[in-house]
Amino acid sequence: MSYRTQEILRMIIPGLYLIAMLLILLLIGGEWNVINDTNKKTIIDVLKGASNVVVLLLPFLGFVAGYMIECIMSFGERLLYAMGIRRPSKVVLSSSKLYVLGNLETIKKELGIEGEITNKKAGEALQKAKQKIERQTVEMFHDTSIMARNIMGSQLILTVFAACNCGLLTREFYGMLVMFFILSVYWYHRNCIYVKYVLSEFGKPVKPQEPKK
Repeated sequence: MSYRTQEILRMIIPGLYLIAMLLILLLIGGEWNVINDTNKKTIIDVLKGASNVVVLLLPFLGFVAGYMIECIMSFGERLLYAMGIRRPSKVVLSSSKLYVLGNLETIKKELGIEGEITNKKAGEALQKAKQKIERQTVEMFHDTSIMARNIMGSQLILTVFAACNCGLLTREFYGMLVMFFILSVYWYHRNCIYVKYVLSEFGKPVKPQEPKK
C-alpha cells in the first residue's frame, strides 16, 4: 500500500487538529490538573517529562486519528445522501448560479439525464463522468474536498466533547458549534467545486488524434 503526500496530509492535519483542540478543551474545562498518575503528578508534568517521545509520536497519532476520522466521515457522507441531503452533483446539475457550467445542457445530454434531477440520478451521473476523465486532472480538488470534510468531522467530535466537558451553556461549546457550522458550509462548497470540475473535464471536447506519419 502506498500513499500520496496529499493523502497523508489530509489525514494527519485533521488528526493533529483534533488532538490539539482536545487538549485545549481539557485545559479550559479544568480537567488538565485533575488527571493524575500514580505519583500524583498532573498530566502537564507527565507531558513535560516525555516531551521528546510526544514530539515523535504526534505525527503517528495524528495519522491514526485522521485515518479513523476519514473512515467515519466517509460512511457519514454516504449516510447523509441516503437520508436525502442534496448531493453536490445535484446542485451543480440543477443550474446553480454559484457553480455555473457553460455547456451544462450538453453535459446532461451526454450523461443521459432527462427530466427531474434526483439525488440518485445525480450520483450516477457523477460516477459515469468520473469514469470518463483522467482522475489526475481533478485530484487537487478531490483532496481539498476530502480534507475539508475530515476537518469538519474533527470539529464535530470537538463540539460534542465541548458539550460534555464544558457544558452546553458555555462560550466554549457555542464557539465549537459556530466553527462546526462554518466548516460544514465550507466542506459542502468545496465538494460542489470538485463536482463542477469533474463535469467540466467531462464536457471538454475530445481532441482528434493526429495521424501517425
